[in-house]
Amino acid sequence: MASQKNDRKRSLEGELKARRTSVDTSLSGSMQDASASPTASPRRARSGSLGGPTKTAEMRAFGVETLKQMTKIQNLKDKFVGEKPLIWVDCDPGGDDSFALMWLFALAQKGHCKVLGISTVDGNVSAPLTYNAADKVATLCGSTVNICAQTPLRARFKSQEERRRARLEELQKDNSEGGAADIHGVDGMGGLSFKLRGSGRSYADADESYEQIIEVLLHYPRQVVLVCIGTNVVCLV
Repeated sequence: MASQKNDRKRSLEGELKARRTSVDTSLSGSMQDASASPTASPRRARSGSLGGPTKTAEMRAFGVETLKQMTKIQNLKDKFVGEKPLIWVDCDPGGDDSFALMWLFALAQKGHCKVLGISTVDGNVSAPLTYNAADKVATLCGSTVNICAQTPLRARFKSQEERRRARLEELQKDNSEGGAADIHGVDGMGGLSFKLRGSGRSYADADESYEQIIEVLLHYPRQVVLVCIGTNVVCLV
């Protein structure tokens, strides 16, 4: 009886061992097949994700060159402009430009910039009205900067007498229509200009816009920040 039990035990152990060997062989084969599968994608090298070593070097060189140029620009700004920018604004007030001018004058009062002057141009409303709007906004904000006006094109590049005559004729016209008066109001300020006082200098006697831009650029070479909201700058080219 004991002999039969031992034979049975050895037989079961042998069968169990054979099954384990079969399972291990099967798993090993499956793993080898998976690693050799053509659909498996190898892990991409880190440099490949950035375009390869060559592309990475180009990007690094571009960044270094950009930093050099930015440093050069900052050095020029420090040399010619300083910490307080010199501002000239060309504009056509308009409610939007009127708000922009108020922000600018507020910055100037805080000492963040210096406003050299304002040139106006026919745009949202006619030239006499944009001049009046800028003049009254400046007066409202306590600024005494020079406000310049644009002469009608027919006399803009002629003598002072012809310019003044053309401006007086412009004042006789009905300037309540045209431009964007339906948006900004007939005065460019939604009727507000009728309640504001100006500097006392009329449109007919104001300096010519494009001439004063040239004058200030020559007086402060490479120092002026020219804010071109209007179109007088086309007269400079």
